[in-house]
Amino acid sequence: MEEISNTQQQILNVGKKEFLEHGFKGASLRQIVKQAGFTLGAFYGYYQSKEELFDALVKETADYIIVFIQEIYDEVKMYPSKERAGHMMDCFARRLPEIVDYLLEHSEELRLLLMKAEGTRYETFFETMAAISEKNVGENILWISRQNMTFRLLIHAYYRLLIQVVLGGGDRESVLKAMMDIQSFFYYGFQYFMKEENEQ
Repeated sequence: MEEISNTQQQILNVGKKEFLEHGFKGASLRQIVKQAGFTLGAFYGYYQSKEELFDALVKETADYIIVFIQEIYDEVKMYPSKERAGHMMDCFARRLPEIVDYLLEHSEELRLLLMKAEGTRYETFFETMAAISEKNVGENILWISRQNMTFRLLIHAYYRLLIQVVLGGGDRESVLKAMMDIQSFFYYGFQYFMKEENEQ
């Protein structure tokens, strides 16, 4: 990992605070530079724009989340097609502590990605997460059409609940339990939903 100078770290710290308070669109680059105690020239020595600064704050977290979600589904797809639905919950449960620890440690970056990113390339990050699940669950695990409105609403509700739990400020154990409960609820709900669709 590239070493970050004290100047750059100060810009990142102040930038994160400004973005969390005002969002990307409302954040002032001049205010960031002023609060960091540097000149615009010093800022441009590290970042070419406000968006590049935002990107520096969230890219690692965004990449981790996307890779994590896809890795889970790739693991599920290693099972024979008829067994995938039955193993989906197990695959998620095994790695749930990992994602809980990561997201709690990066909760500010998650908040930036999901609540403060309007005007950046991350403003549709929530939809990107949901689309990965829609594609993988719909096409490779439960074989539900991505055009099914109920299915799409359930996927979006699932992610919104998980995010609400992480950003709610609870301790690790309570977050982990809540996420497991949500996982179980939706897993069995999807099983019923798949049965209903297949019987039509």
